[in-house]
Amino acid sequence: MSRPAGWVDQVRVVETELVDGRIKRSVQNERLHEIGGLQQRERLLRMLRQVLIQIPQEPGIPAVVAEVPHQAAIRICRTEDLDQIATRLIDGVRHISVKFVWSVIFRIAIVADARSAVVAIVAANVVLVPTSTAAIAVIGATSNAKRVAAAHIIFNVVTAIVALMALPLLFWTVKNTGELQLKRRKKSRILALLFGTEGELAGNALKAQKKSLRTATLSLTLSFLGFALMLSFFTLSGISTNHTYFERYQDAWDVMATLEDTKIEDFSHTDEIHALPDIDSVIYQKANAVCSIGADAVSEEVKSLGGLETVAGSDVSMADGIYTIQAPIVIMDDSSFATYCEQIGVSSAENGSVVLNRIWDNINSNFRYKEYVPFLSENQDTMTLQNLEDAAATVEIPVLGFTKEPPVLREEYDNYALVQFVSLSTWKQIEKTIGNAEPDTYIRILSEKERTLTELSMIETELTNVLGHDISFEVENRVQEKIDNDAMLNGYKLIIGALCVLLAFIGIANVFSNTLGFIRQRKREFARYMSIGMTPEGMRKMFWIEALVIAGRPVLITLPITVVFVWLMITASYLNPMEFLAVAPIVPILLFIAALFGFVALAYYLGGKKILKCDLVEALRTDYMG
Repeated sequence: MSRPAGWVDQVRVVETELVDGRIKRSVQNERLHEIGGLQQRERLLRMLRQVLIQIPQEPGIPAVVAEVPHQAAIRICRTEDLDQIATRLIDGVRHISVKFVWSVIFRIAIVADARSAVVAIVAANVVLVPTSTAAIAVIGATSNAKRVAAAHIIFNVVTAIVALMALPLLFWTVKNTGELQLKRRKKSRILALLFGTEGELAGNALKAQKKSLRTATLSLTLSFLGFALMLSFFTLSGISTNHTYFERYQDAWDVMATLEDTKIEDFSHTDEIHALPDIDSVIYQKANAVCSIGADAVSEEVKSLGGLETVAGSDVSMADGIYTIQAPIVIMDDSSFATYCEQIGVSSAENGSVVLNRIWDNINSNFRYKEYVPFLSENQDTMTLQNLEDAAATVEIPVLGFTKEPPVLREEYDNYALVQFVSLSTWKQIEKTIGNAEPDTYIRILSEKERTLTELSMIETELTNVLGHDISFEVENRVQEKIDNDAMLNGYKLIIGALCVLLAFIGIANVFSNTLGFIRQRKREFARYMSIGMTPEGMRKMFWIEALVIAGRPVLITLPITVVFVWLMITASYLNPMEFLAVAPIVPILLFIAALFGFVALAYYLGGKKILKCDLVEALRTDYMG
């Protein structure tokens, strides 16, 4: 194939003058208009267009792209990236193959008008050439060959459709891998005010990298937010759990046994349990009932709060001047009941009940820090108990005394109920009338010696030996329960913390990718800074400012959200803020912040070290940095 004489020499002239023009533009971009740069550009483009038009057409090139050289030449007149055009065209000239020069023309067309050129390439290389070849090859062939050719043609068409559908992603990738440059110049006022010129330059650079750093910003923010919220939540949850369970009942029980489907009167090991050394034990069962009291029996304290209806609401009902109130019954073995009566100064010589005479003052206190007032005026000698299911089944029971202190049991009593503590002997007399006893019996044990895990485990073993195998039961150890609860919470923290760390690693990896893998995108930016006199100290300052902003942004976003979250949780749970501050997870959060800043600073240190080693002249001459 013959070529027009001198066309290669014309291309080499274009190469030399384009490279010289590139250096001049990089160093003195603003003065280019004053020295006739526009006229030089027009002349170079005219020469390049003539070269493209003179390139002969290779036989066999599809007709659909026959006009591509003319279209490419026109598009090149509009493109701004002469460096890429010259480089790609020269690469093609250095190879003798005309077909390779055609591929270079296609690449130039992609730079000038990517969408049209890529569609043409897909049509030529994926559809027209293979499809036409297959169609021509099977003329006069067998039916099997025709079926194979048809399948080949269908495959090519499907491939072309997939390629065309993937073009938007390709265009987006190409668009976002060029030199960092702000589309619209915006001033970073805060950074400029705090750090001066370097701060403003760093802010502009970060805005230019906004899309590429979006993953890092989102991942680091979510990881730190999740970490801070997780620690705050578990801290608040731990405080609440201690208030309502562990700290509240740590002096109420050490070992608990639940005897399933066993009535207290049928339990035959009471004396053996009380005989265990160095322990305090109570055996009890619970039942449900209601009681009736007159309106005049309500205490003056309740009346001053607005009456029983105001305090208790729907938990009490009134008919004909008589209140119907829940009256849960705690049935204790005779020995334990006698000991309890002795503690509160009440005689247990006769059958009767001890009434827990208190009601929650929900007007002047909250559920976290409850305050109680007397429920009744304590003038009653008897209490009328009623069967829950049969209103006619009632029993009059003597009141041995009123108390505000319940026995030491691991029990939570209703806020607006009149709890009755009775002995097993008393219960046997009213059981048939009241009924509604719960199926299980409980054994509460308090150690009178050391309350360590080893000691409680020994008590648990002794209790198990006493109960034997003829009763179905479940034993709990308070210390072991606390250990298991802490282990469960630590497991939750580990899982959620691992997810937070994974998100943080994704963000940090994105920072390293941008600072190390995409340094060449910013080669002209740094070269221009150095060419106008910026010192290495100024460059380092700019790097540290960028690292500070990237690592500090998640912290500035997360901390206010965490503070608001903690404040809302404390308000909703009625906790004392000082309780949270005393155990707030400040150290783990500070360590996470330090790790965040450390890794981001390391990424910028390595990237900055690489950039500062580059040569100014070489950076301006080439497309790659050393």
